[in-house]
Amino acid sequence: MAFLGFDFKTRTFVRYRVRKGVQEMETSTSSEKDTEEDTFLQRLRAEKESYKKLFLQLKELKQEIEHLQHGLERARRQLKRDFERWWNEANQAPKAETQTSTNSRINSLKQTGDPSADAEIAAFYRARDEMMKNTQVS
Repeated sequence: MAFLGFDFKTRTFVRYRVRKGVQEMETSTSSEKDTEEDTFLQRLRAEKESYKKLFLQLKELKQEIEHLQHGLERARRQLKRDFERWWNEANQAPKAETQTSTNSRINSLKQTGDPSADAEIAAFYRARDEMMKNTQVS
């Protein structure tokens, strides 16, 4: 006989009641107080109470875990934003420094007096600095 959806204790109690009913029909002594049935009922009530307490504890833990997961996700997003902000600032600084150092180097060079030669010299230094910057990044 299969009892679907019942746990072992419930099945045991049902079997006991069936046995008891059969015995009462055979002996016709239903006036006796059955202490074994009371014991089963008390144990069943105690198990139900224990189950309810544990269920409430698990429910509270689930809420706490979900709260912690939400906080962790929020912190992860903030960390990512902070890193991206830092990364962008760090990558912008060398470009500005390179441009400034290139311009100061070009200005500090002795001018030849020939505007086309000075422009070619400046272009050479800019290209060299750009090439150096690209090889350092790679």
